[in-house]
Amino acid sequence: MNRESWHIPKKEVYKEAFYNDCSEEDVFLGSSLLTKEPNAPVGTPLALSDNNYGKVKKVYIHTTLDRTITYELQKKMVQRIPVDNTFELEAGHSPFLSQPKQLADILLNLY
Repeated sequence: MNRESWHIPKKEVYKEAFYNDCSEEDVFLGSSLLTKEPNAPVGTPLALSDNNYGKVKKVYIHTTLDRTITYELQKKMVQRIPVDNTFELEAGHSPFLSQPKQLADILLNLY
């Protein structure tokens, strides 16, 4: 596959973008697991229907310290496609590393 059909951020931005509230150990772990992502999904329009996507319950966990998908952008996303319930974590882009217990508590108590 052509190299231009994939992307990955420069290593210099990993901590600031993805792990700004994580320990150095978690920054190292998370950074070591990052891989290239395909570009195609970003440019592929979605076909969402009320019969399928519309019937699925939707939950969004806002990460208020996120520097990759800012809190303001997250709120706009939720306005565009309404969800059934929202939660907030004072966390960056990777709460599964920085706040695993708080994230798990939300997920385990959804329904």
